Amino acid sequence: MNEEFLKKLQVLKQQYVDSLPDLLHQIKAGTDGLVKDGVNTEGLDEYYRLVHSLTGSGATYGFVYVSDCSRNMESSIKELRVASSDQHEKLVGDIQGLYELLERAVISAVNEEEGVEEESLSDQIETANWKILIADDDIFSRKQLAMLLEANGHTVIQAEDGVDAIEKFEAQRPDMVIMDVIMPRMNGLESAKQIKRKSQDRFVPIIFLTSLEREDELVECIRNGGDDFLVKPYNKAILNARIFAMQRIQKLHAELEKYQHDTEQELSLARHVFTSATQRNSAGSQALVKWTESCGHFSGDVLCYRQSPSDNLYIMLGDFTGHGLRAAIGALPASDIFYSQVKSNSSLEDICSAINQKLKNLLPTGQFMCGCFMRFDKANNNIDIVVAGLPPVVIKEDGGHVKLLDSTNLPLGIMDSNQIDFCVQQLKTENIIGVYTMSDGIIEAPNSAGRMYGQEQLMAILKSSPNVADAIADLNKDFREFLGEVEPDDDISILGIPLK
Repeated sequence: MNEEFLKKLQVLKQQYVDSLPDLLHQIKAGTDGLVKDGVNTEGLDEYYRLVHSLTGSGATYGFVYVSDCSRNMESSIKELRVASSDQHEKLVGDIQGLYELLERAVISAVNEEEGVEEESLSDQIETANWKILIADDDIFSRKQLAMLLEANGHTVIQAEDGVDAIEKFEAQRPDMVIMDVIMPRMNGLESAKQIKRKSQDRFVPIIFLTSLEREDELVECIRNGGDDFLVKPYNKAILNARIFAMQRIQKLHAELEKYQHDTEQELSLARHVFTSATQRNSAGSQALVKWTESCGHFSGDVLCYRQSPSDNLYIMLGDFTGHGLRAAIGALPASDIFYSQVKSNSSLEDICSAINQKLKNLLPTGQFMCGCFMRFDKANNNIDIVVAGLPPVVIKEDGGHVKLLDSTNLPLGIMDSNQIDFCVQQLKTENIIGVYTMSDGIIEAPNSAGRMYGQEQLMAILKSSPNVADAIADLNKDFREFLGEVEPDDDISILGIPLK
């Protein structure tokens, strides 16, 4: 660099240093404002901006401690933004303590004494006592690092290479690993991958301690299981801050695991209640064949069938908008009304009208149920069918002839029932071999090329199979082959009713 450029750079640096006291005064005012009349979280955006300006400029002009301290304050202010009121007092206390560290760092910068406070600054970051495994073939570096960690209350396990690290990790289950990259017998990258595999039941952070400087090599550390890294020669304050950050992540990881466990228990209970409420099925002597799958925790499809007191078989297949719990929530009232109406030998018009009005009153705009309703009247050899927004009902007759009954009704839950006349299609059963009703999860399922399975391919399978049971089995097999490795992106429901 030429002398003139260096002089200009020095002038800019001095101007920055001269501005620090005033900026520090503004930050102090913001810090004091946090405890005005209790805990006051107003004006945090401006306060955050002031602190953030020190983080970037401190690093730019080489004032490492100013940058580190302000960065820690930034993190605490971010937490305060989203914290619940019962956490405010503690976080404000943390920020006040961090301000004191920042003030000392700024004074050091103004007096050109950067670095003399390293010991006290690093010691001010309080970390929980952890069991830490150090893996480094350089005995002097390893022992020096062990002394630093033990001075902060940590228990240290030392390993001289990657193989030794894995053995000691399995034997002593440390909370954290600090790993050199280049070591004999097994390097740190391979050792880290194996340690991660062996600790899948818990979060064990790995910090790579390295003198590498190339970006691709540092990225490789993270790719092989590292959670962070320190470039040699390391800074004690930054090392302690890294440990503090990993402990915070581990705490969040534990909270997430607890949340996941609690959620799974709640989902298990909800699925039990949902199944008990919607699956009170009884087909009597009818040999129904079904294939159902859910693409989430809950299915947005509902399949109900029940024999009435007069020995008529009623069937309802519903497909609610969307997937998961949001879609499934409407299945509870719909199935409850269905089973209740079947007990009364109600007509399909009455069943559809009652369910439609309930869903119209219950569901938000944009949520509805496409459905198919059937009533098999054995005494008169009739089938009554209402198709409301679902794919066509497939009727297979003697001689292999197949015909479709298209939807002639709106989905349920869109309009009030007094505005709807449900269209019931009636068929005689003498020449019918089987009847199929389904949601759109099969015909609209895309493969890896983006092509949907489609009505034509489905019809070919149903037409060629000799009976209902074989048709459903053949359809399942053909569908899997069509999708390959792709998972279905919608709930799947198909019901086959053999009549001969």
